[in-house]
Amino acid sequence: MFLFYLQTRVKMHHLLLIICIFISNLGYSQVISFSGSKLDLNELLDVGASTFLQFGPDSRLYVAEQYGTIYALSIEKAGVDNYVVTNSEVITLVGNIPNHNDDGSSSDSTLRQCTSLYVAGTAENPVIYASSSDPRVGGPSGDKDLDTNSGIITKLSWNGSAWEAIDIVRGLPRSEENHASHGLEYAIINSVPHLILAQGGHTNAGSPSINFAWANEYALSAAILAIDLNQIESLGVKTDSESGRKYVYDLPTLDDPTRANLNGIEDPNQAGYDGIDNGDPWGGNDGLNQAKYDPDGPVKILSPGFRNCYDLVVTQKGGLYVTENGANGGWGGFPENEGLAGNVTNNYRPGEPGSDAIDNNEEPVDNQDHLELVTNDLQNYVFGSYYGGHPNPTRSNPTGAGLFTKGAHSSDPGDSNNNGYTDDWFRTQILPYNSVDFVTQSLPVDWPPYPANLANIEEGDFRNPTKNNPDGPNDQNVLIWPNNTNGIDEYTASTFGGQMKGNLIAGNNK
Repeated sequence: MFLFYLQTRVKMHHLLLIICIFISNLGYSQVISFSGSKLDLNELLDVGASTFLQFGPDSRLYVAEQYGTIYALSIEKAGVDNYVVTNSEVITLVGNIPNHNDDGSSSDSTLRQCTSLYVAGTAENPVIYASSSDPRVGGPSGDKDLDTNSGIITKLSWNGSAWEAIDIVRGLPRSEENHASHGLEYAIINSVPHLILAQGGHTNAGSPSINFAWANEYALSAAILAIDLNQIESLGVKTDSESGRKYVYDLPTLDDPTRANLNGIEDPNQAGYDGIDNGDPWGGNDGLNQAKYDPDGPVKILSPGFRNCYDLVVTQKGGLYVTENGANGGWGGFPENEGLAGNVTNNYRPGEPGSDAIDNNEEPVDNQDHLELVTNDLQNYVFGSYYGGHPNPTRSNPTGAGLFTKGAHSSDPGDSNNNGYTDDWFRTQILPYNSVDFVTQSLPVDWPPYPANLANIEEGDFRNPTKNNPDGPNDQNVLIWPNNTNGIDEYTASTFGGQMKGNLIAGNNK
């Protein structure tokens, strides 16, 4: 059986599947050459930019399109390296999810950025899990006011006559730039079924920067997450009053000091206070309303420290490999007080030292893409025990990291090109809820969003993929590979006399 997980682009009526072999049993012992196959869409549909592909248990090829449409394609072989789509189904239940702005209000933005799917179930009743988020992209072009809590995992089930959609997790982080909730895999961990999610980061190398619209890392950003499906299944299904969509679990969020609480009780010391804001879980509001990490909830941090992990694969032997995109040169350096001292912060560093080789004689960020091995034994893996090297001050120093809140809802938003700067954007303390400066300068009253007793000082240490780390251990990546190598999977077929079975394959778009 062939499973293709590739980032590719569809043009006109042909889909090219380009497979690049980078690893042969992780020993580089042999490279087997084979040509790409052409998939003729047969004028049955017009696909935009596809992001993920997987054959389902019904032998159909499921294709995730960048803006939320999912296609299920029946395929026949028409000749050597030539395949034809004979029938197609268009599934729109992810692309029509409503979007919001970063303050939680409804948005005019339509469609969804869908960057991954995982197909399970049976031939008679296939099940699709899909990740999606707000489709807007800001960063270098400014703060687009996109919802930084817009990440959703949706479960689509075929009931025998139609697809049914349930959003099983809502409120995952979304970068102001491209990084979002990406690759999905199903795995048994410690005898419990999980969905593993590649959750992108919000910064270039751990520190707020202009090119990332001044965003901080959130409590759940820049990590490989694991969603406990047993816990999800044990929760009741609810109906969203705004959209009418079915959903299961909303990540709890901070009590945003700029937003009114749903029950009207703002005083945290008053009976009945619950801290639930109007519009939750939507609108991360530059981190003031970001999702909180609940160690007893269904969404766990499996492995922290990943800047832009587009895809991952669980091998048949129980290994977990992650494709990681390195930092962009000149797009922002590592955090204030970077290292293992435990005092790293989310403050903005004027001049963004570390972005380039000439910045203040400081070690520059290394923009090499690479492959990380989280574990060879996922079944018995200890959650959080492998760190990928990308800092997250919110998890490294929860009580002292503070929050840099530059953005559309800041009290002093600066100029429209995001080139202004003031220390007032860095919030470092919880003020009395009714004080004059509470809305404009206070951290949320339930800060921090990550439990202080779980602080991991390793996450204050930036680790370049190809250079020695002056502060601690070096990054333990498997290999460095060409930029924009994203999709990855294990080759499980017995073709080529079984020589490739167990190898990893990865897709690189140039």
